Amino acid sequence: GDRPIRGVMVFLLDAENRVVDRTTTDSNGAYSFTDLEPAIYSVSETQPFVNGNQLVSVSDKDGPSNTLDRIDGIDVTMVDSLDNFFVEKLPSSSPTQSPTPGPSLGATVSPTPRPTLAPIPRQAPQALPTQSPVVGNRKISGAVRKDNGNGSFDGEDMPIEGVTVYLLDSGGRVVGVDVTGADGMYMFSAPPGIYSVQERQPDALISVADKDGPTNTLDLIEGIDVTDGDSTDNDFLDGEPTTTPTTSPTPYPTSPPSPVPGEPTDAPVQTLDPTETPTYAPTRAPRLIEGQVTEDADNDGVCGDEPIAGVMIALLDKFKMIVETTKSDSEGRYSFLARPGIYSITETQPDGFV
Repeated sequence: GDRPIRGVMVFLLDAENRVVDRTTTDSNGAYSFTDLEPAIYSVSETQPFVNGNQLVSVSDKDGPSNTLDRIDGIDVTMVDSLDNFFVEKLPSSSPTQSPTPGPSLGATVSPTPRPTLAPIPRQAPQALPTQSPVVGNRKISGAVRKDNGNGSFDGEDMPIEGVTVYLLDSGGRVVGVDVTGADGMYMFSAPPGIYSVQERQPDALISVADKDGPTNTLDLIEGIDVTDGDSTDNDFLDGEPTTTPTTSPTPYPTSPPSPVPGEPTDAPVQTLDPTETPTYAPTRAPRLIEGQVTEDADNDGVCGDEPIAGVMIALLDKFKMIVETTKSDSEGRYSFLARPGIYSITETQPDGFV
């Protein structure tokens, strides 16, 4: 008797909680992911709305062991997995009409044919649960959209596909990477805590706005607190740079050129003997930044024992903004080609290592 819900976004995550794929439910409420590598996955839904009301989770395939909008341990190493369901309902907006009746403590009118146990008096409920509930991962999501020209978020902004978004922990380390889909959406699944998200600026666009405004930069959202629940509105707005000149001239006159050639001035100084052909400053060649990630197999504190492949490495500029990311190769090596400058690099801690 349950009714299907169309248009619910569902994310597929790998064993390291990275978003692998996403889809939306069809008119039958069904979703699917195909052509997957044999592995163990999770699926997570974005809580749907119906007629403007956000639904609440009732159940899912693996129950309340994590949260009711996430299913873990989907093993497709040998066979397909076809029964990963979610059940939602409208939240209750009013209390129950009548309280649940308490047990009768008086004697029955007529004795039962067999002896019964004495009734157990009702005890007052405990103020706090005796055991802490299992805390599952939280969702951090948002969208990247193209401004329609008014410089603010509204329903006419268009989604931007293919934008890389990074998830950073409270120490500024990259702990996740996702790429926006056709709907401009991105999502991360992470343990409770405080995070930031940063977008990699789309080509030919500039930042216009984001959730926390110009307090830092418009391509970084900080202080995303998911200690008690999900955070789903971490949006970025990008637009085309303006090419039209300002309509009014600069209110202050420019300084006249210095009468003595060679002295510093606010205006260009005409040289007495210009060169016959103009000279150009040479283009500064990019610099190579490289390194290696290794395991200290013999515990002597010296690098170079065993290489670790697949480690996420981020290159950060002097403002601690991510410039580029890469992964270590089969020999544990990584490299970046960057403009001359001062940089930092940070790794995402490999599983099972310190």
